[in-house]
Amino acid sequence: MLVEEIEMCIVEDIDIRNRVFKNEEVENIDYERIEFSNCKFIDCKLEGNLQKVVFSECNFENCDFSNVEFNGSDFVRTSFKNCKLVGSNFIEAQFYLSKLEECICKYSNFSMSNIKKCNLKENEMSMSNLSEVKLKDTTFDNCNLSQAQIFRTNLKGIDFSNCNITGIVVGIEDIKGLTVNEFQALELSKLLEIKIK
Repeated sequence: MLVEEIEMCIVEDIDIRNRVFKNEEVENIDYERIEFSNCKFIDCKLEGNLQKVVFSECNFENCDFSNVEFNGSDFVRTSFKNCKLVGSNFIEAQFYLSKLEECICKYSNFSMSNIKKCNLKENEMSMSNLSEVKLKDTTFDNCNLSQAQIFRTNLKGIDFSNCNITGIVVGIEDIKGLTVNEFQALELSKLLEIKIK
């Protein structure tokens, strides 16, 4: 059981390593500053707080972490596949060499996070918040970013050309160096108050 495993590792002051957690449902989980290494979470549902937690080489499959507080957590070589992350908070989180694929991240908050060398593929990220995010060597592949808020986030070198960015809220200074398709360019031209005939 997940909670018992966490409690034992806290008492023994050790990391949680090489474990598989399947069909776990935990309400009001509340742990900080613990570390999971090489663990798998399959069909799990968690609610609550996992702030400043380190996930290293972990896999999440078909999990529901909606509204979970992951603020200040680290995700290193970690993958999320077909997970529900609606309204989850990743404020000031660190993502490195990680993947999010086919996840539902509507209303999720990634503000002030650091996302480096990551792959985001076919995610539903509408109305999410990506403000003040540090993006580096990260790909967005066929993601829905409609009505997402992206302020003070340097998008230079980022390619949104096959993503849905309808109604995206972004600063003019942030889109310099962003790659988009011709239809998206027309949409973004509204920010510059350009009239195209």
